[in-house]
Amino acid sequence: MTLSRRKFTKLALLSGASSATSSGIFFPKPAESFNLDFLIKDATSRQMFAGLIVYAGVKLIDTAFPPKPTTEKVITVAQNTLTENGFTEQRTEYGEIRDQSIIWGDEKQEFDPDISSNIPNPGFAIANNLDYYVPPSIFTASTVVGINTASKVLKEQHGLYPTEVGELLLPTHEISEDIGTWQGDNDPSIGNNPKAGFTIYRAKGAEVTRRYDRISEKLGKIQMYIDSPNYRGTITTNVRFSV
Repeated sequence: MTLSRRKFTKLALLSGASSATSSGIFFPKPAESFNLDFLIKDATSRQMFAGLIVYAGVKLIDTAFPPKPTTEKVITVAQNTLTENGFTEQRTEYGEIRDQSIIWGDEKQEFDPDISSNIPNPGFAIANNLDYYVPPSIFTASTVVGINTASKVLKEQHGLYPTEVGELLLPTHEISEDIGTWQGDNDPSIGNNPKAGFTIYRAKGAEVTRRYDRISEKLGKIQMYIDSPNYRGTITTNVRFSV
């Protein structure tokens, strides 16, 4: 069964964060699971983009690359969404995914009240290069970091090729707009959800569920549950907001 982001999040909130974890409704016990630490200072758009190149099969496009006319329109739509939400700094180069979609990132400095400091929030967009009618995908904050750290695990621990990793983790196939902060998701359509967030999206070869919790002022937890014939499991990232 495929749930929309809105339906999934409402169901998760009604079920309660603790039951969503313990019952296995949203995160069934995987055959394998991994935990790794991540420092928030490294959550820059350029470092995230570099990780996608190394681990998720994103191919760097020459900065002089002229996008196709239809792709340029989709890029403009996606960039406008990023800009309207404050992602206007440290723009990356364009990258190309195996299906010829174009990916790039921006960043905003987000004030974190828990540590009284600015921290980076990376925002990424994927524009379909073959079909103008497929809306761009937008993902930020915990989803970007979760994808990057999970990419590293799948390549280094499981020996998957970067293109295979990208097909398991990079959003595609359907509308995916996941704009959040390090305080949790920020979607007024699902109600107030402080310091927690859920999203579900489809990649080319998997369905991915991302859950984020701000555990304390110093720690956040990202869980990426990947459901695919090629890999089924949860990869958890412990985001350290203070060393």
